[in-house]
Amino acid sequence: MTDNYIKTDDGVRLYCRVKGSGRPILLIHGAMVDADFYDEVQELLSGSYRVITYDRRGYSRSGKGEDYSLERQAKDAAFILNELCDEKAVVVGCSAGAMTALKLKEMFPEKVDHLFVHEPPIVTYEGVVTDEIREWLDEIRSYVSRKKLSRAVLAFLMGISREPDPRAKPLPPETMQRQYDNGKIFVEKEFPEEFDESKTLIDYAGLKDKQKITVLIGDSSGESYCARSAKALAEDLGTSLYYVPGAHNGARDLPFEFAAMLLGLLEINKQGG
Repeated sequence: MTDNYIKTDDGVRLYCRVKGSGRPILLIHGAMVDADFYDEVQELLSGSYRVITYDRRGYSRSGKGEDYSLERQAKDAAFILNELCDEKAVVVGCSAGAMTALKLKEMFPEKVDHLFVHEPPIVTYEGVVTDEIREWLDEIRSYVSRKKLSRAVLAFLMGISREPDPRAKPLPPETMQRQYDNGKIFVEKEFPEEFDESKTLIDYAGLKDKQKITVLIGDSSGESYCARSAKALAEDLGTSLYYVPGAHNGARDLPFEFAAMLLGLLEINKQGG
């Protein structure tokens, strides 16, 4: 395992972790968590691939910046690939990390081989956002506007994944504290843009090589907001949709099952050319 810091063009130092050798895979985490979200998945994949994880800007071991837009997040991911990869990479993104992965695919298609997106929280598809979801988003916005960031973080957590998977390992206190600190960055800097129904953040119709985009949904996610979003995305793109074990945080909660599913899908992709 190798730890790295990569400095972006706007001076932010991003913490990266690399393990294994061979075809590169970049894992992009979602809101509040950090590279450790993929610890076990990285370990399991590294026997066959060169697996890269990183803390997104403002999170945990990475530096803070002025710009937290989705375009900036995609540029950060591209910087990491520029520094650490000599070929196109498989890119896996979960939740808000899936949004970054999709934007990376739009802005830098030459960097991405196959893209796997797990439950991206897209708000612009008709029928995805219900009145209940709008009330939840408005509650978070209200807390953020009044600088009650801790309340906003708790409200976000209650809405995005209400019931923890009973099979998941408990998180240590230090991890919980990092997530809490990261959550305040997320609700203040990222949430206002990514959860705005008036903004179409990604040109889904213009994405290249749609056959190389695979959408993933947790088989325990039911009809959650993010699961409905993922289904709408797969239908819009006309691309593959697969159910993976677990719920919204399946990559962390059930890492063996998630990694095994990903390895199988990568093998299918390899055989299909």
